[in-house]
Amino acid sequence: MSDIPNIVNLNQLEWTEKTYSEHYSSLSKRLSPSMSQEKGHIGVVVERLQPGKSSCPFHFHLHEDEFFLVLKGRAMLRLGEQTVEVQEGDAISCPRGERIAHQLYNHTDEDTDILMVGENLPHEVCYYPDSDKWMSCSIGMVGKFQATDYWADEPDPPTIRSSDS
Repeated sequence: MSDIPNIVNLNQLEWTEKTYSEHYSSLSKRLSPSMSQEKGHIGVVVERLQPGKSSCPFHFHLHEDEFFLVLKGRAMLRLGEQTVEVQEGDAISCPRGERIAHQLYNHTDEDTDILMVGENLPHEVCYYPDSDKWMSCSIGMVGKFQATDYWADEPDPPTIRSSDS
């Protein structure tokens, strides 16, 4: 390991496990530990998808780009309405704002390692089509929205009035 915080060695990092459910889990090595909201906004991770696992729900980003490079193994890429197998050496770009959801799933009997590069913006918004929910980083919430009229439930007259009223 380097004494300089901006330099890490992939081979010297330990795998960190994150498990959300039987089908959503991964091992990861964060290659950009010094990149934070204050210093930058790019995150670089090597993620290991074990057989039968996906690391995240099907989603798209409104403000952040994502890039994936399959380093080892194979996986199924769900990209919009299509599902294709990707393999070692395949590079996948998911530009922000296209509203095309993506998800990787390891359908094989062997581990799949993927280099993932993405932004980490404080105002990001993601949509999850399978569950019809939104994530807003700026308000720190995930939820479902119900359409309503812009003026619905507003006080009339307005709560703030002049001192003459």
